[in-house]
Amino acid sequence: MTVSKSLSSCIFLFPFQDVTQQDEDAHNGMLNSSFEKKVRPFLDLIDNLRAVGVEQDVSLPTVAVIGDQSSGKSSVLESLSGVQLPRGNGIVTRCPLALKLKRGGLNWKCKIKYQTAEQQFAEDIMDPSDVGEAVLEAQRMLAGFQKGISKELITLEVESSCTPDLTLIDLPGIARIAVEGQPPDIERKIKQLILSYIEREETIILVAIPCNVDIATTEALNMAQQCDPSGKRTVGVLTKPDLMDPGTEFGAIRVLNNESIKLTKGYVMVKCRSQRDVEGNMTLEDAIEVEKSFFETHSVFKSIEGKCTTQVLANKLTTELVGQIKHLLPGLRKEVDKNFDETMEKLNKLPLAVPTEKKTRFFFINGLIMKYTTDVHSSALGDYYRNFKENRMIYAKARRCFAKWLRFVKDHEETFIRDLNNTIQTCMTSNTGRELPGFVSYHVFENLARQHIAMLETPALDILKEVSDIVPRIANALADDNLGFLPELAKSVKMALEELKEKQCEEAKTLIQKIFKMESQIYTQDVLYSNFLDNEESENLEEPFPNKSSHKAVTPKKLTTWLNLSVNEINSGTCQKDIEVMSKHLTAYVKIAQNRLCDHIPMVIRHHLLHEFSSQLQMELALLIQERNVEELVEEDPEFASHRKHLCAKAKRLEEARRILLVPFTSIPSAD
Repeated sequence: MTVSKSLSSCIFLFPFQDVTQQDEDAHNGMLNSSFEKKVRPFLDLIDNLRAVGVEQDVSLPTVAVIGDQSSGKSSVLESLSGVQLPRGNGIVTRCPLALKLKRGGLNWKCKIKYQTAEQQFAEDIMDPSDVGEAVLEAQRMLAGFQKGISKELITLEVESSCTPDLTLIDLPGIARIAVEGQPPDIERKIKQLILSYIEREETIILVAIPCNVDIATTEALNMAQQCDPSGKRTVGVLTKPDLMDPGTEFGAIRVLNNESIKLTKGYVMVKCRSQRDVEGNMTLEDAIEVEKSFFETHSVFKSIEGKCTTQVLANKLTTELVGQIKHLLPGLRKEVDKNFDETMEKLNKLPLAVPTEKKTRFFFINGLIMKYTTDVHSSALGDYYRNFKENRMIYAKARRCFAKWLRFVKDHEETFIRDLNNTIQTCMTSNTGRELPGFVSYHVFENLARQHIAMLETPALDILKEVSDIVPRIANALADDNLGFLPELAKSVKMALEELKEKQCEEAKTLIQKIFKMESQIYTQDVLYSNFLDNEESENLEEPFPNKSSHKAVTPKKLTTWLNLSVNEINSGTCQKDIEVMSKHLTAYVKIAQNRLCDHIPMVIRHHLLHEFSSQLQMELALLIQERNVEELVEEDPEFASHRKHLCAKAKRLEEARRILLVPFTSIPSAD
C-alpha cells in the first residue's frame, strides 16, 4: 500500500486554518517544525529512559489509554498512529502496547519489540498493513493462543511525517463477562493490570467513551475517577459520534463542554473508521478527510470549535504529556539518584562474583575463608573490629552466660549460709562420738564443704552447654553471611565447625569434671584461709551469750532466746559454740572455693570454645579447601547469582538513566 500522500492528508498537531490548501500546508509545516523542536526533546528524554528499561525502577510520565470493550479505543489509536491495529469483538488488546510515535521524514518506519521468557524480539515492519498481524503474533507469544491477557509490554515504534510526537500505552479493554478461552476472573485481572498503570501519579489517563452509551455507566471512566478523583490527570475522548440517535447530540455536547462529569483536562470528540469502513478498505488517510468533513457539516457539532477531530486530540495529548514531563523531571532525577545509590549499596554488600578463570578460584576461596575465620575469631574473642550485629557477637553472648553462672554461685552461697547452722547441727549430732564440746570434727567440715561444691558441677556443665550452642549458631550465621552464595562451601564449613565444636566441648567438659574432682579434695593456702577466717570472725558483731564485761541490760526477749538456745543444746547434745566455729570455717572455705570456680569455669569454656575453637577453625578450613575439589566448592547458588545479576542490571539501567538525565534543564527548550 502507499505509505504517504500529500501533507494535507496527514495528522497535524494544530487545528484547521481557514486558508487556502497551499498556504495551510506551508503554515502548518512551519508551526509543526517549531513545535517539534520544543516538544521532541522532552519526549525523547522519556523514550530514552523507557528504552533502557528504567521504568522497572521508577514511574515515567506516560499516557495510558483505557476503555470498555468496543469503546472505540483501538480506532482512536489507529488514527493517532497512522497504522492499522488489531480489531475485532471481545478483548483485542491482550498485552500492554506502548505506541511510540515520532514525527520524522517522508519514509515510514516501524519496529516491534517484546521480551519473552527465553529471548528478546525486535523486528522491523516494512509495510503498515503488516502491523496488526505483527501485534497479534507478539500477543500470542506473550499471552498464549487462547484469550487470556499478559502484563508483558509490547513496544511499537512508528516514525513518519504523518504521526504526532507522542507516546501512549494501550491497555486491554474492560471485559465484564468471561467468554470461552478466558479465565473466569478475566475482569479482575484486566482491572488489576489497568490499575497498575493509572494509579501512578505520573500517568495521564486517556479514557475512550462511546457517545452512544450513558457516560455514567462507563467502567473505564469510573476507574479513572477512583485513581484521579480531581480529574487533573484524565482526558476524555468521545468516540462514535456518528452512531448517536438523532436528538441525543446535545447530551454529548454537555459532556464535551465539561458540564456533565467534569474533568480538569476536559474532553475531545473524534470520529474514526468503523468496522464497516475497514471492511470497505477505507484508508486511514481517507478516514481523516471523512472525519474533517463530518464535523464541518454536522448540524450540531459544526458549532463546536477546538474540541473535535483526531488532530486536536493529538495536539492536546502531546501538550499535556510534555507538561507532565516538565513538572516531574526534577523529582524524577532525584528518584533515579536515590534508587541508584540504594542499589549500589546493596551490591557493595554482596560478595564478589566467582572468578571465571580456574587458576584464580583457589585464591578466591582462600580469601573468603580467611575473611570468614577472621570474623569468627573476632566475634569469639570480643574484638569487634567492624560493626558486628548483636546477633553476631559470640563473646558478648558468652559473657552473659558467665554472668549467669556467677549469679547462680552467689545465690547458692546465700542459701547455703542461711541454712548452714541447721545443716551443721544435724551433721554434728549424727557424727559426734565421745568428744567433749570444743573439739570440732574436721571430717564433718570436709563432708559439708565437699557436698556443697559438688552441687555446682551440674550447673557448670549447663553453662558449658549454653555456650556450646551459641558458638556454632553464630558461626553458622557468619558462614551464611560470608559464604552463603556458595552452598557447597558453606555446607562443608558448617560440618567442619560442628566437628570442631564437639571436640572442644568434650575437652572442656572433661576439664570441668577434673576441676570439680580436684575441688572435692579440700585445699587452700593456709595464709589465704586464715585471712578469710579472720574476716568471718570480724563480721560476727554480736555473740549469742552476754559478755561478762558488758553492762548492757538484758531484755526479756534476749533472755528467752538464750534459754531456748540452752534447751536446744541440751536436746541436741551439740554445743552452740561448736556450731558457730564450724559455721565460720565452712563459710570461709566455701567462699574461697566458690571464688575459684566463678573464674575457672568461664576460663575453661572461654579457652576451649572461644579461643581454641576460633584458632583451630582456620587451620581446619585451610586443610578442607586443599583436600576438596575447588570446582565443587565454587558452585554459586542460582538464586544468589540471579539476585546479583538483577542488581547489576538495575544498577546499569539506573546509571544509564542518570547519564540521560544529566542534560541541563536549560538545554531543553520550553514547550510552552
